[in-house]
Amino acid sequence: MRKFSGILLTLMVFVIGLSVVSAETVTYTFQDASLADTPTKYGFKGLYTLFSPDTSQQGKFGLGFFWDMTRFCLPGDPRYPEVQEFTLSGYYGITDRLEVAVAAPFRSLKIPSASAENRVSADSALDEVSESGFGNVSVGLRFNLIQGENFGLTPYVQAFLPTASDPEKGTGADNTRIHVGVSTGTVLSGLHNTRLYGQVAYQFATDYDQDRRDFTETKPYTHPELQPRFERFGTNPLFHEYGNTLFYGAGLAIPFMGADSDYEAELFSELLFYHSFEDEDYIPMFEDGKALDVVQDGGMANVGLKIGFSNGISVLGGWGGKLFAEEPMYESPIWKAFAGLTYNRPQEVVLEVTLPDVPAEQPGAGLVPPEGEFKPEEPIYGGSQFDCSQELAMVHFEFDKSTLTPEAIETLKRIGKIMRLCDQMVLEVQGHTDWIGTENYNYGLGNRRARAVVYYLVYDEGIDFNRIVTPDLLDRGIIAGKSYGESVPIASNETDAGRALNRRGQFLKVVADNRILTY
Repeated sequence: MRKFSGILLTLMVFVIGLSVVSAETVTYTFQDASLADTPTKYGFKGLYTLFSPDTSQQGKFGLGFFWDMTRFCLPGDPRYPEVQEFTLSGYYGITDRLEVAVAAPFRSLKIPSASAENRVSADSALDEVSESGFGNVSVGLRFNLIQGENFGLTPYVQAFLPTASDPEKGTGADNTRIHVGVSTGTVLSGLHNTRLYGQVAYQFATDYDQDRRDFTETKPYTHPELQPRFERFGTNPLFHEYGNTLFYGAGLAIPFMGADSDYEAELFSELLFYHSFEDEDYIPMFEDGKALDVVQDGGMANVGLKIGFSNGISVLGGWGGKLFAEEPMYESPIWKAFAGLTYNRPQEVVLEVTLPDVPAEQPGAGLVPPEGEFKPEEPIYGGSQFDCSQELAMVHFEFDKSTLTPEAIETLKRIGKIMRLCDQMVLEVQGHTDWIGTENYNYGLGNRRARAVVYYLVYDEGIDFNRIVTPDLLDRGIIAGKSYGESVPIASNETDAGRALNRRGQFLKVVADNRILTY
């Protein structure tokens, strides 16, 4: 992506150089996307099921398509149901603090017939159950209440609507369930910008069918050995969804790849738990004349890998399973496999560059400044001598910006004069950031800052880009500097003043010019 952008940029500048007869301002738009902004299975941005502690920017959106397959069991039933879900989800930033989300699942349920070794004499050999249909559509709203430098707190409300096409056959619930909760988290800058997530929500289940939740027979037979076990459960094993329940969990994401701004990757993990507040037994079933264990608490873990690209597309995949529960229920299954393809609209970064005046008939004008086009000006300092070995000033940026400030432009004008006078000097243009944000995001931000400096020196000050762009980038058609992200601070990131100093463009003399020029 970056290589393509560099080639495209070179072609654009070449065409402009052939046609302009006066100074022209050209606007370049670049894209930046972050894995922290990918949508979850339930729409809101976050990991896989846990939500991010902050909301998306106004006008930003994300879309996701997810597949997961879950295998679990029912107490007293020798069969193992399997559910596949295909979910389309997404979010939209209404404001910088208010985010709306929606998710629409399609569910396929299979209950295989019990094998001969799992059946007792009373069990009949039932055919495999196979049902499919639309599940419960969810809609939600989040408001970012607290957003600090490395901490966020976002309450949310999410409603699961009774849209299942056939609740009796396991495609979903036939009641409305409302989750009221809060998501929170922080960034551990000292641990490669690992992101921590926390979430808790209470589910209010409205008007659920207690009889159907208990299914058919909830009392022991006079002769329980004559009762086929699985006939007591009907075809819908997902009764866990109906009750009032507390959900809580925690997660983390560890970036481990992405020094190149074209892509990034991270490992993530989620710990998910639930507790039922039902008055009666959570699974009021009997076997051999005895009540089965009550399942009111359970937990599972998910681990996965997520890879994202600068165009906003990302892929993920992972595996999960039960941590604890009396029985491996749907929310604490034997195992779960999942995968997803997501898109989150990249942040648009706009850079305006003013091209120098050039003759229209001059081939390649504006791309490579012709030799002798710029005359050495009067010495920058008074007197008859000028020292080319002097230190070069740094260029500073506003928070989360790559736009050149008026002060930065004045500094670059001065450096442009120095480079025209000291024509043996070759520089590496560096872009740096403070530590706020993820490592990958800051790498991209540093790249944009370095690129803004390079563009100004080339197109406004007439500096040959061979003197400020490294050969490896030029070989790939890229006109840019080098980003160091947050990795090389020159001041403490614990204070506002220190972070302001770290937000900078800096110059390294690759080839020094130590002459003292005399006029």
